[in-house]
Amino acid sequence: ASLLHFHPYGIWDDDTTLEFFAPRNEAHVSHSLVNLQRSEKSIKVPVRRLNSVMQQLGHRKIDLLKLDIEGAEYQVINAILKDHIEIDMMCVEYDESAANHLDGKYLLRIEGSLRALLDSGFRVVAKEPDCHNYTLVHTRCL
Repeated sequence: ASLLHFHPYGIWDDDTTLEFFAPRNEAHVSHSLVNLQRSEKSIKVPVRRLNSVMQQLGHRKIDLLKLDIEGAEYQVINAILKDHIEIDMMCVEYDESAANHLDGKYLLRIEGSLRALLDSGFRVVAKEPDCHNYTLVHTRCL
């Protein structure tokens, strides 16, 4: 039996249904809750708070969480920290960049999100050059 299971919902800061916007380039597949690419096409998708998913599945902690969620990372990280979810390691891609951002304050948002993670006990152990991809490990694991 496979140890990998797919569930038909996205992760957000609430249990609801939201509009995901399609990428402008149809060859790309990543839809965005925050409409980073300012697309007009969208689909409705159920989303769940990570804490709700963990309760449903009977999980008490997460060993590794990878967030590449097209601009929704700020809200999801805030919910994770508010819910005090125990995560050992996180790989976070902050999707806003100089070429693709909601407004000119994207670097402040990234810095604020990283500061909140650091204040919660995470440490940056790797950063990909020329982009905003971070690997963080909680200090209890170091």
